[in-house]
Amino acid sequence: MPDPGAARAWVWVGVAALALAPLLPPTVPDSHVAVRGEAGCRLRPDRGGPECSCTELGARLRRVLGWPLDVNAVHADGLELLPGLGPVRAAAIRAERERRGPFRSLDELARRVHGVGPASVRALRPHLYTEDDPACASGRALCRCDS
Repeated sequence: MPDPGAARAWVWVGVAALALAPLLPPTVPDSHVAVRGEAGCRLRPDRGGPECSCTELGARLRRVLGWPLDVNAVHADGLELLPGLGPVRAAAIRAERERRGPFRSLDELARRVHGVGPASVRALRPHLYTEDDPACASGRALCRCDS
């Protein structure tokens, strides 16, 4: 007869794995790229083609790809996709951006947005950017256009 304590431990391991899975960024195989066409953006195997601007991809697709979002361009609903940002903080970031202009750095979030402190900025740093899009600066064509 199996040990009930061991079985219970394996159940808890499974529960913990399921609970932590949404916190891990998804990965896309290197052989796939985001392709922008008339029907919008989608993933497909890389078969070549002209490169496109990665900045035009929507927030949801960028999150699926594990790419950061431009804090100065993303809408509040896109900000809500990030860990630790709910509707109130996302709306506060967007309102501050509209009121006083773009953020020059992520550290400005802590100084300008009530409810966002240095710890929040540290947690958000891998998910946001202010200057050059790191997804497009990777040295590999990540975005293609259908011709």
